[in-house]
Amino acid sequence: MGYLRFLKNYRSVDNLSDRFAKILQRYGISGNSLRQNIRAFVETANHYQMVPTFPTTAQVLARHRKFFQNFDPEQVEFAIHGYYHQDYTMLSTASQKEQMIRALFTFQENNVPVHGFRFPYLRVNRQVLELLNDLPLIYDSSFPFWWAVDLPHNQDEAQVLRKMEEQYTPFSPAEKLTLPYFIGKLVELPVSLPDDDILVDRVNRLDLREIFSHWLTILQQTMERGDLFILQLHPERFEILKPVLTDLLAEVQRNSSHIWMAPLREIARWWKVRRHVQMEYDVLENNRIKLYLKRPVELEYECLNYHVQLQVKIVGMLKSEFNFEEIIIPISRIPLIGVSREVSPEFKEMLLNLGFYYVENPPEKEQFSVYFETTPQMSSEAEWLKDFLTRLDQPLLRFNHWPGQHRSAFAVTGDIDAITAQDFFSRVYGR
Repeated sequence: MGYLRFLKNYRSVDNLSDRFAKILQRYGISGNSLRQNIRAFVETANHYQMVPTFPTTAQVLARHRKFFQNFDPEQVEFAIHGYYHQDYTMLSTASQKEQMIRALFTFQENNVPVHGFRFPYLRVNRQVLELLNDLPLIYDSSFPFWWAVDLPHNQDEAQVLRKMEEQYTPFSPAEKLTLPYFIGKLVELPVSLPDDDILVDRVNRLDLREIFSHWLTILQQTMERGDLFILQLHPERFEILKPVLTDLLAEVQRNSSHIWMAPLREIARWWKVRRHVQMEYDVLENNRIKLYLKRPVELEYECLNYHVQLQVKIVGMLKSEFNFEEIIIPISRIPLIGVSREVSPEFKEMLLNLGFYYVENPPEKEQFSVYFETTPQMSSEAEWLKDFLTRLDQPLLRFNHWPGQHRSAFAVTGDIDAITAQDFFSRVYGR
């Protein structure tokens, strides 16, 4: 009865009959409606050069294996969405581990490539993430960010939204940048809210233009900030929201020189490759700095807050997917960040995520453009970065977040936790 307990804790249960009627309508007994929606979803996304990612409950994949096996991995990505669609934080450690391994084996036995995981209901804790790190996966995508959009709601809907925030315990983009980050060896890819569930089923007075406006606002903010926008649209609502998705994908495509469109597997791979930067430096005569740099070919960089034409001498070679370069810059400061051993690992990790290469306890610390003796105080990661860049008065090398000339990233996802109404109602029994 885990699903009913979930409804009681985090949803309004007064309208269960209406909810179950929608489920019957969207899935049906045969599941043909949902299958058609998934195919149309993939075709629509592919038309705009987008490969969607569908986290899928492993038991559902096993029940409908031929349907999932017929998809081309170049056109769609499937990720694990648990074995059963359950709140993993409410399971014993043994059950958590057993279900994760069983889910992975189900994908492997059915020859469906898999690289990542999303926990049902976006419910995670430290224990489940530690267990997930033991699996041969490269990413998780379970941490939500709730963007500040104005949602009209009555008293009952307000109560549901409060319960949903309690369920998700989301981050605020006003405090933390919506960028990937590492949890152990896994890349965590944050999901953006409000999603289709909230905008269609929890706030019932929105029209399609308003839903598009909310998602467009998020897209524009991530473009301005250089962040990642992972849209969540469940396939059972695709037919309702197809015009919204089509307009949003068209907007993304119009900005394709700015926005990198990719499935979650590619974003996670990039974030791992991006960490392969290696750098050394020498202080030369006549106010010159030489940098020895190894970087992925697609990882570009810039020298911040240096407004004079730089006569930079670069000697380099291409070796496989990496550039090996010697860069001579006519500046007196070492354009990197230095940190003492007192600086926290969390702050150093943040610097790398933000594209700043740091050197720990350098002997020439007074020559560095920026040096942190201790971890700076901050209430908001986003505000700290804004203030840091505003106050920066020395040249500082920064690596881009995304490959090539792209300045932000966008992905489309949608959880598949049922194909038929029977699949969905089996969740009532935790199956």
